[in-house]
Amino acid sequence: MKTIGVNKTNISISQIGLGCGNWGREVDEQTAFNLMDYAIDNGITFFDTSELYGGLESYQTRKKLYDTDDVRETTLESFSSEKIIGRWIKTRGSKIRDKVTLCTKVGTGGSKENVHRALSDSLKRLQVDYVDIFKLHLPDAATEVLETLSAFNNEIKEGATRAIGCANHNKEQLLKSIEISEKNKISGFQVIQTPFSLVQSQSKQLFPICDQKKLSITAHSPLGAGFLTGKYTPDKSKLPQGSRYHIMPGHADIYFSDKNFQILNKLNEKSEDLQISPIQLAISWSINHSEISSVLIGARTTEHIDNSIKATQINLSISDKSEMDSWII
Repeated sequence: MKTIGVNKTNISISQIGLGCGNWGREVDEQTAFNLMDYAIDNGITFFDTSELYGGLESYQTRKKLYDTDDVRETTLESFSSEKIIGRWIKTRGSKIRDKVTLCTKVGTGGSKENVHRALSDSLKRLQVDYVDIFKLHLPDAATEVLETLSAFNNEIKEGATRAIGCANHNKEQLLKSIEISEKNKISGFQVIQTPFSLVQSQSKQLFPICDQKKLSITAHSPLGAGFLTGKYTPDKSKLPQGSRYHIMPGHADIYFSDKNFQILNKLNEKSEDLQISPIQLAISWSINHSEISSVLIGARTTEHIDNSIKATQINLSISDKSEMDSWII
């Protein structure tokens, strides 16, 4: 598996990253252990988690947002994603830590006190002394950007993280953080995490900024939260029972549009023409953007990992990529 250096650091991340948000949700602990082993054996060494990822957190969020008692979690353990990774690291021995590029995120606010509290707690759950990348999971309008950046810089100085980043920031929010970091002569966010797929490509507006400022991009949801698997139809009344879109209908509001279903049809036609599975072709398209350092996949099976590995091996021609690019214009 190809690895790519994170700009402004001595960190390298694998071209495919393992998104661990499902650990303790749809994925039980033993399956998660097997998937992490399989990923490492196949060169996928970049693992992404967050303090927001866990069975109990997932259940409580759905209860609050959608007033549903549906439970698809394999555990209601709080912070289960980080804890499962921590237990895996402990059982696999100290040498495994050197093989993994580990990223976690604070999702409960960017104040100085909360940033320090969050990372300290994450390190305990992960059973490590440091993480390689620490990100602000969501913008925090209640905290001054300078305070947040200063807090993240302190964690670098303390050796708790090697690099810092942000996730789910729009163009204006990213530009503001860059402006403030440069004005105050402190390190800005080095790694930018954003959704990016054929059906959610708005983050392309971040690409020129990241290229100019030498920031690395890690892209998540290359299949549009499962939309590009082809399991859904425009009829929202016929969502597969137990699917992500059935349990969290807000996803349908994001992805269900006439344009996106047209893109899905074009993807299926193109994959048939190239004799490549639609899933592999969709992931390959995301990977084949030079601005993207790593594409995060939310694997639940080894087959999901295999699909992503095969996607990295597809030699997508310039003309084929250009054609697919035209679908999103």
